[in-house]
Amino acid sequence: MISMIDYPPIRDLADIEAIEKEPLGEQLGFVNVYDYIQAGIARDPDKIALYFHPHGDPDETPEIHSFGNLQARINQAANLFHDLGIGAEDKVSFLLPNMPALHPVLWGALAVGIASPINWMLEPNHIAAIIRAVGAKVLVALGPEPGAGPGIGIWDKVEAIKGDIPSVEHILQVTAPGSSVVDGQSFEHALADQPANGLKFERAVGLDDIAVCMHTGGTTGAPKITANTHRGVLYQNWASALGSALQPDDTVWTAGPSFHIAVVSGGALTPLALGMTMVNPGPLGFRHTGVLANYWKLMERYGITRLYGVPTILSSLVHIPVDGVDMSRLRFSTSSSSPLPLEVSYELERLTGLKIGLNWGLTENTASLTCHPRDGEIRHGSSGLRRPYTHIRAVRTDADGTIVGDCTADEIGTFFIKGPGLIPGYLDPSFDAGAFTEDGWFNTGDMGRIEADGYIWVTGRTKDLIIRGGHNIDPRLIEEPLYAHQAVELAGAVGKPDPRVGELPVAYVQLKQGASADADELKAFIRERVTERAANPADIFIIDEMPLTGVGKVMKQALRLDAARRTFEDLLRPLVPNGVTIALAVDDDPVHGTRAIVTLGGEIGLRGVAGACVEDALAAYALHHEIIWN
Repeated sequence: MISMIDYPPIRDLADIEAIEKEPLGEQLGFVNVYDYIQAGIARDPDKIALYFHPHGDPDETPEIHSFGNLQARINQAANLFHDLGIGAEDKVSFLLPNMPALHPVLWGALAVGIASPINWMLEPNHIAAIIRAVGAKVLVALGPEPGAGPGIGIWDKVEAIKGDIPSVEHILQVTAPGSSVVDGQSFEHALADQPANGLKFERAVGLDDIAVCMHTGGTTGAPKITANTHRGVLYQNWASALGSALQPDDTVWTAGPSFHIAVVSGGALTPLALGMTMVNPGPLGFRHTGVLANYWKLMERYGITRLYGVPTILSSLVHIPVDGVDMSRLRFSTSSSSPLPLEVSYELERLTGLKIGLNWGLTENTASLTCHPRDGEIRHGSSGLRRPYTHIRAVRTDADGTIVGDCTADEIGTFFIKGPGLIPGYLDPSFDAGAFTEDGWFNTGDMGRIEADGYIWVTGRTKDLIIRGGHNIDPRLIEEPLYAHQAVELAGAVGKPDPRVGELPVAYVQLKQGASADADELKAFIRERVTERAANPADIFIIDEMPLTGVGKVMKQALRLDAARRTFEDLLRPLVPNGVTIALAVDDDPVHGTRAIVTLGGEIGLRGVAGACVEDALAAYALHHEIIWN
């Protein structure tokens, strides 16, 4: 029988502080990720570690991997990378969807050197820029796909950039599901020649050594890349296990993007280290529509114990029938990356009996900053309490972002953080300026408030990132191509609310005096120039005068408010019956951060119908709203 893990209670902030009385080093127990994995696998090497559905079909026979099998492949990969010249400070970049090969590539890379996951959905020139910035010596990528493959197209991008990544000495090809192994550059072929029972080299890896480099933004000319340490990765896995009281008999999804920090900090590593079984519903994860439609069916088949998905996934789940599905194994739930509409949270609680705990995190913090008190109160819409040993301040700042004082309880401010998950800095130190204070606090760019009893509410952000379906989009990817158009004087890109993916990118443009251009022309101009397909703006609004700050910068908050107003006007006006007037306003709110105010007027007899239509439509959005009758 597998022994269970005993965890201290987490009911409130006092329990967090009690945990912190023991030094963190004694809590972690390990100084590097490889040793952490080996200890977890040793619990039961013959146990099934991973079920993989290559085509996302819940009725297909899954590919099955035991813990011992994954351990052997991780060792082989580490030995292979060592033979290819990877040392302690060298990087292995990879372009892989979430599939079994991710484990040997990722964990083998950081056993011998530094892993560098890359978003394979980026355009080729953007991928090449990241590889150059990282200085990777080895690139591992998914090979050509057969006709029945998911159509990811990674290898085409590799072929396009081969001559533009001079640091790369070796390119290895991972065999796509349903394809055949090729010799020469085949990753699988190269693994077969390596010992599987251990590492054939010695490396003393410490807590402060870099484990992974993650790209978080920046333009193609200057990618912003974090340097996440073994300490940060180990801390996040320890905190993740503690926060949800994870046990070896848990069965969890592993469906997140392979290039997201959440995979490194919990989605793939924590199950390995604790001996939990993972279910991978296919290379595209929940992005595959067929998988999402069968979420509940797969959950029941494997006895999933954790209800999981980013808000866009959870928002879709409430519309998928659950009649007759056995949910008896479900015992905890989490969501992350962007706000979850309250109505979705309440509906999921009704369907599953579980309250949804929201996590707030950053790549720079190696993932989560907060956790919900599993033995206490989960407040809908809140991100819970700070994780042990992680410290969070809501502060007032001046126009330059300098801290001028701490906020009082419930006062909205900018969040600054410090703790063991925080990176020591970016790979390019020029990005550190303005991000870190002299005494080590990091400016998250997120805004919110902290209640007197420690509950944290994220209400908005000062930073410019657009978060679409959990993916961070740097607005400069849109703005710089727009500035290349001869008619554009000023440009600003922000996110507009979207019920499915949280935010969609939109752009505002002020034309040069005497110049002419329309939205369609600008969209066509930048379509091939935007290096991330998801960053192509859904709308381009041409305005007479761009709102600017006192120092001449584009006032992004004014644009965000306007984008939300336009979105809700387009949504609501067709829904309101004749005889009812409607006015929309979106403003900053001292409690909720941003608030949409819908003012309705007209015939009294139509108020009930109009109010219900507006309420139903806005319930799908995370933005706080109020309805007023004139």
